[in-house]
Parts: sequence; structure tokens; C-alpha cells
Amino acid sequence: MSTNDQADELRILVRRASLEAGFSKGPAPRMLVMTGGKGGVGTTSLSIEMAVALSQLGRRVVLVDAALHRSDIATRCGIDDNCNIADVLASRRTVHEVLQPGPTGVLVVPGAWGLDRPVNATATGWQRLVRDLRSLGRHADVVLVDTGSGPTDSAERFWKVADSVTLVTTAESVSVMDTYATIKLLLHHCRNAPIQLLVNREASETVAKSVGHRIDGSCRRFLGAGVGYMGNIPHVADQRSRSHSPLLSGQSSCPGSTAMQRVAAKIAADFGKACQSALTAA
Repeated sequence: MSTNDQADELRILVRRASLEAGFSKGPAPRMLVMTGGKGGVGTTSLSIEMAVALSQLGRRVVLVDAALHRSDIATRCGIDDNCNIADVLASRRTVHEVLQPGPTGVLVVPGAWGLDRPVNATATGWQRLVRDLRSLGRHADVVLVDTGSGPTDSAERFWKVADSVTLVTTAESVSVMDTYATIKLLLHHCRNAPIQLLVNREASETVAKSVGHRIDGSCRRFLGAGVGYMGNIPHVADQRSRSHSPLLSGQSSCPGSTAMQRVAAKIAADFGKACQSALTAA
């Protein structure tokens, strides 16, 4: 290696150390993971809209696209994804170097969409990614991770380190069954993290609560654990997201916006209580 190459490498290492030192100050952000039991239930749409809603409530949010086989948060948010989560997993960059500014002040870690080969990260790579995300306390209150749908390796790794896991479902029977199966697997990985249910594409609160009650009852009877109910989001949420425009941007009067704001407020309140408990315990 030439002297110039060594100097360049040293500068990169110094820059990374400086970035990591700067971002590591402050308490670790809370990690909220969003997962769908099956494809097509709107997990990514709701992840973007949840990040926007939390940001509008004054929370500093980092949105992570960890759906490695179907990453499109960057496209929906209109940002560059040349540097993405795959670079962090492969040790080419840190999380701090791939962050991109997204809607309403949300910071985004783009996903690895359209790669020539699949992302094959080592255990060390995953540990580095989680450590980097936990070090964002100086600039983030919440790290919201979209793992996409189904029990992927990425989802299972984030379930283990999550402070809260939200399962996105619809009222359709197939979706409900897949959600229950996902919860069964999820409980194997994280018995301690609270599990919440969010019913998407359902305008009727009565129907949504019935879905939540049915899943919670089955989980308590057969799995020995309860599942919380976060609320319902009308079908309009997904329709707005497909236009690459976050639901809450200038849509404060629509039913979907009101529902998302209500859910985000509940999350913000729960995270606030958890943070206060942690400070009291310390």
C-alpha cells in the first residue's frame, strides 16, 4: 500500500471515529420495529407515515429500511440510496455515513434494493449495525425499523433487540392467521419486548378491535402472552403512500391522518413513560 493510500485510509478512519464519537452522546434512542405477518398489508407505507407522525409530534426519528428483499423507502421518500444499509452490514460505511434527510425532518437509512447479489451479512455486521443505531442518541429519540413482511433473518435479528414490536395486519382471515403465526415465532426471539397490533385498511374501529381481541385471546390461550392493540388505520393510508406523498403532509383533516396521529401519540407517550422509568431506575 502506498503512502498516499495509507494516508487516505487513516483520514477515513479518523472521520468515522469522529462521527461515532459525536453521535454517541446522549441516551440510546428507543427502537420500534414494524413487521407484517404477510406481504401486501402496508407495513412499509405505515412505517413511513408513522415516522412522519412522530416527527410532527416533536420526536427526532430515524427510519431504517431493513426489508432487505423489498426495499423501497428511499424511492417513496424521494432520496438517494447509493449508500445504504448493505454498506453498513459489509463494514464499508457506518450508519452515520449513510443517513439521508427525509420528509419532515426524518432521517432515513436507505435499504439495499436492486443489488446484483443478496445481502449476506455476518453476525458481526448485524451487531455493528445495531450498535450504530443505538449510538444515535444525540440526534434521535426513536429508531423506527421497517423489516417488511414475514419471518426474515433481518426481522428476527431486530426482534431480539427491539424495545417494542408492532405487527401490521388487516382484517382478512389469511392476514390474521399469518399474523398469529408470526407472533408465535416472534415470542421465541423476544419474550421481553411488548408486542402491539395495528390493523391497517380498516375504517371500522369495531371490526379492528374485534381482530385485536381475537388475536390477543388466541395468544393468551395458546402462547401464554398477550398482545396490545394500537388502533386501526383506514384504507386511505396505503392509497396516499403509493403516490410517494406521506399521509400526514398537509392532510390533517382526512380520517387516515387523524388515526395515524392518534397511534403516534400513543407510541410517543409509551416511549416517554419507558424513558422516565429507565431514568428513575438509574
